Amino acid sequence: MSAVRSPARKNAMTSTLLPNAKQTFTGPNGTPLSGGSVYFYIPGTTTLKDTYQDSAQTILNTNPVVLDANGQAVIWGYGSYRQVVYDANGNLLWDQITEDMTGGLIGDITDDTFLASDGGFVPGTTTQLTLSSLPGSTANMWVFFDGVYQTDDQMSVDGAVLTFSSPIPDGVSEVTVKAGNSISIGTPGTQTVVDSTVALNAGIKSSKLAYNLGAAGSVTRTVQVRLSDWVSVKDFGAVGDGTTDDTTSIQAAITFAQLRPCSVYFPPGTYKTTATLTLDASFSRLFGAGKAISTIASTMPDKDTLLIGSPTSALQSVYVSGMGFIPSVSKTAGVEIDIKGNNINVEIDDCIFTGGFTHYYADSYGSASNYKIANCYFQRSAGQSVIVGGGNGLLQGFYMERSSFGLCSGSITFLNVSGFYLKQIDAILATGDCFSFVPADGEIVVFGFMDQVLADTPGSNGWVIQPTGTGIVANIKCTDCWAAAAGGQAGILINGANVNGFTWTAGHIRNNAKAGFLLLAGTNVCLSDSDVFNNSVEGAALNPGVVIAGNVSDFTITDNQIGGGGYDKLDGSPNQQSYGILINSGSGGNFVVTGNRCDGNVTAGYINLATGSGQKVSDNTNGVSFSTPDIPASGTQIVNPAGRDIRVFIYNGTFSGVGIDDALIGVAGNVFNTILRAGEKIGINYTAAPSWQFIDM
Repeated sequence: MSAVRSPARKNAMTSTLLPNAKQTFTGPNGTPLSGGSVYFYIPGTTTLKDTYQDSAQTILNTNPVVLDANGQAVIWGYGSYRQVVYDANGNLLWDQITEDMTGGLIGDITDDTFLASDGGFVPGTTTQLTLSSLPGSTANMWVFFDGVYQTDDQMSVDGAVLTFSSPIPDGVSEVTVKAGNSISIGTPGTQTVVDSTVALNAGIKSSKLAYNLGAAGSVTRTVQVRLSDWVSVKDFGAVGDGTTDDTTSIQAAITFAQLRPCSVYFPPGTYKTTATLTLDASFSRLFGAGKAISTIASTMPDKDTLLIGSPTSALQSVYVSGMGFIPSVSKTAGVEIDIKGNNINVEIDDCIFTGGFTHYYADSYGSASNYKIANCYFQRSAGQSVIVGGGNGLLQGFYMERSSFGLCSGSITFLNVSGFYLKQIDAILATGDCFSFVPADGEIVVFGFMDQVLADTPGSNGWVIQPTGTGIVANIKCTDCWAAAAGGQAGILINGANVNGFTWTAGHIRNNAKAGFLLLAGTNVCLSDSDVFNNSVEGAALNPGVVIAGNVSDFTITDNQIGGGGYDKLDGSPNQQSYGILINSGSGGNFVVTGNRCDGNVTAGYINLATGSGQKVSDNTNGVSFSTPDIPASGTQIVNPAGRDIRVFIYNGTFSGVGIDDALIGVAGNVFNTILRAGEKIGINYTAAPSWQFIDM
């Protein structure tokens, strides 16, 4: 008699050790449970569940199953059971749940049994059987004649029809067919599904996997839902290698996220874009791994990189953070982040902008409010780096803090905004003006508060307050701010009939090429408690520290230190300011100039040439501290009225000489100044009476 050959290995199945054909039960001491009883129930109940003496489940066991003298029995079953075991004396040994070896398996494996006795086939005649499933191929089948495995080359399958190459042999009473192409674990044991048991890129849907944080109060969600708290641009095919065009992938991610809404994440990388990205939904967030770690690199020389909103939008709560905007081309127009519409709460945080034309432009269309920039770097813009407001409507509420500008054409331009707050801002090496308040017709820049805002080393002016047309600048206050090393007209330039209310207090104005503080036009301008040191760097006595135009009224200059001082003095740099304060000749009046210490200036501490009424000028050092006498008749001398050395400034009129005691000094022109010692006499030879001022040294 020949041995029965085992089925060939199929579909990567492996052989395993066969279990014992009989089960052996042992007692607590490890000896066979002779005469014991084993009850089987439906789990969780007292309802008996059948077991069998054969695998075909045709011969029932008794319930309970009584064990033989060796503690053994043949027990076949299917699925899960509650198993209760007693010894021969009726003592309970255990009450546990058990199951057959395939009880935890699910899949599409089917069993078909065909019996000759009930007409399922005719031995010696039948060549075809119809199966209950579609195996697909003989590789997914196991066929047995009376338990003897049949090899694949003896059959073929087409759909559900199994065809044998010859009739089923005479004498065969049963044909068994197992068919199917997958089998899976119903409930895997803890830590049984590991890397080595899962294929690479296994198609397990995240909607079928559970996630729980494991913390008190946490709830279970699917992995799909958990991961959808935010999406990655790489979920949509973005590469981030700086070469691949990621525009379509990024826009797809943004569009998907806007429907939920949820955040869009940019993993570390450089994302090349060739068209403007648009974000036009409330409660949206774009975020990366950090400044210059996750970077969008536009290749467009004159287009926006990211457009938030539209002229008709009214978005709420839009955020961009942890990103870099660094174009790969030189730009002649366009904005890196362009915000349009009547939006509320738009925030840019922890971003870097390098290159490009304009980095940020916030334009309202009538009711936009609460825009914020924080912790950002702005570098090397070809145009104005940040523009706040525009001609389409008033922006109400703009906030900026802990940010810096470097080598930009201009740092911040305010066009149309009410209520703005800047704190800890450093702008250095602008090629033009640093901070510009320049509304045009119909625009206003009002109610602004600056704290620790620095304009340093601009090619032009540090601060420019200069509305045009009907534009208005009003109620601006700068505290502990800085205007230094400007190469233009002044560290601070104020020039506008519609300027009303500009205060600079506890600040520093130093080392500017020309004037430190230049007021050409404006009302209710105040300079107080500040240092105005070492200006007129372009040359000695060429520019005062503080200059007021002759027709300006309603200003205050109080309690400042204006002259040589601070680091520049300690470093040995000379103070080259001509006057500490120069109030030019004109009709200006209704002003206060008090308590200023004007030591160490080249020409004099201060000079007031204004003729308007309502002046209060007192308690200033090295300037006018006594009444200047009237001009005497031509050729008549008067004695120095101060009793100490003073400077005499003579201007206007027509005069040919100045006599000091017995010396006559010839004069060409109509401006002359000299030192008059204590006790000396001075007179003027003139044909048209000039004006003069006697000034403390």
